[in-house]
Amino acid sequence: MNALILRILLFFTVSLLLILALFQFVLLKPMYERYRLNSLADQSKMIGNAYLSGNLEKTIQDLGKQGETCIRVISSTSDQVYGSRACLLSSLSNSQTMALQKNALLNNGHYADQQLLQVGGSSQTFQGVIDVHVVSNGKDVVTAMVYDVITPITATRQTLITQIWIIGLFLFLMILAVTLWIRQKVVKPLIEMNQAAKELGRGLYSGEKVKPNYTEVQELNQTLTQAALDVQKADQAKRDLLANVSHDLKTPLTMISGYGELMQDIPEEKTNENLQIIVDEANHLNLFVNDLLDLSKLEDHRVSAQFEQKDLVKELAPLIHQYEAYAKQENRHFEVRLVEEYHYQTDYKLLLQVIQNFLSNAFHYTADGDSIYLEMIQKDKTYRLQVRDSGVGIPKEDLKDIFERYYKVKQEHRRYAYGSGIGLSIAKQNLDLLELRYGVDSELGKGSTFWIDL
Repeated sequence: MNALILRILLFFTVSLLLILALFQFVLLKPMYERYRLNSLADQSKMIGNAYLSGNLEKTIQDLGKQGETCIRVISSTSDQVYGSRACLLSSLSNSQTMALQKNALLNNGHYADQQLLQVGGSSQTFQGVIDVHVVSNGKDVVTAMVYDVITPITATRQTLITQIWIIGLFLFLMILAVTLWIRQKVVKPLIEMNQAAKELGRGLYSGEKVKPNYTEVQELNQTLTQAALDVQKADQAKRDLLANVSHDLKTPLTMISGYGELMQDIPEEKTNENLQIIVDEANHLNLFVNDLLDLSKLEDHRVSAQFEQKDLVKELAPLIHQYEAYAKQENRHFEVRLVEEYHYQTDYKLLLQVIQNFLSNAFHYTADGDSIYLEMIQKDKTYRLQVRDSGVGIPKEDLKDIFERYYKVKQEHRRYAYGSGIGLSIAKQNLDLLELRYGVDSELGKGSTFWIDL
C-alpha cells in the first residue's frame, strides 16, 4: 500500500515537472518570439489604418505608453508623415525603404524583415525585426514600419530553471510528508485490520486494538468486528445444533433398543404397553427427522407457497381435535376461541404447521393444570390468530432469539416431549415465506403469546 501511494505521487510529481520543463526549456523561446512578431505585425497594421482614418497621433501616443517602439509612416502623397528619431528606421536609405515596400506588396501588404544584431565585441546576439504594412484607401497608399528588438531570454530561462529545481525539491518533500501522514493515519490501521482479519475465520478478530482515524476505516473495522461476532455465534449455533441433534436422535434409539432387548430377553415383558413405547419413540424419531428435512428445504429456498382460498376455522378443526385429546392426556386446560367462519387465502399446509408448532411449544412449557388458548382477535378489519398460555414465560432479553433453532428457556437442553425442538425455527421460515407479520409477547412467570396477523 505504501509503495503504491508513493509510486502514484512520484508519477504525478515527475509528470508535472516534465510538463513545466517542456514549456520553460523547449517551448518558451519560440512561443515568446512568435508573440513578439505577432505584436509588431498588429502594431504596424494599426498605425497604417490609423493614418487613413485620421487618428494617427493618438494611436502613436498609445503605443508609446506600451514601450519604446521605433515607428515610421510614409505616404504616397506626402512622403514621410511620421518618424521616430535616433532609431534604425530613420537611417534607412530610399532604396532600402523601397525594397521593404516592394516585399510587402508582394506578400499581400505585409512583410517582416528579421536581422541578427551583435552589440560591440560581445558574443551575444539580438534579433531585430522590421515589420512593414502597406495599406490603401484608393487615394493614398500608406507604408507603416515598426522596428523593435526581441530581447534574449537567457537570463529568464536560468531563473526558471532555478525555480523548477526549487519546486521539484519542495514537491518531493511534500510527497514524503504526505506519504508518511497517509501511512500513519490510513495505511497503518488497514495493515492492522488485515493482520487481525486473518483470524476472522475462527471468529477471533480483535478490532479493539485498531484505532482508525477516518469514518470509512472505522466503519470497515466495525463491520469486521460484527462479522467476527457473527462467526462466533454461527460456530456456537453449529456446536449446539450438533449436540442437540445427537441427543434427540440418541434418546429414542436408546429407548427402542432397550425395550427391544428387554422383550427379547424376558418374554413376560412383551406387553402392549412396552410395544407402544417403541412405537411412540419411533414416531418421535420420524417427526424429528421430517422437521430437520423441512427446515433444510426452507433455508435452502426449496419450498414455495401455494395459496388457496379456504375456511381457516374448518382447516384448523383436525388440529384442534388432536390437541384436545392431548390436553386431557397431559392434564392441561385447552380452550378454543375462534369465529364461526373465516375465509382466508394462504398456503394452509405451511400455516397449519406454524400453528401446530405454536401449540406444541405451549404444551411443552406449561405444567399440569395450566391453560392454553387458541384465539382469533379482531384488529380493525383483520384478525390476529394467536396461541396463549399461562406457562413459565420467556425472559425479556431472550425474546429476540425465540425463533432460533433449539431456543431454550434454560441453558441445559431438554428433549421435546411432543415435537422436534426446532419447530419455532420452522415456523419463522414458513411465516417469512407467507409474508405474514408475527411475533411473541411474554412475561416471565405469567406465560407467552405467539401471534400472527392475518
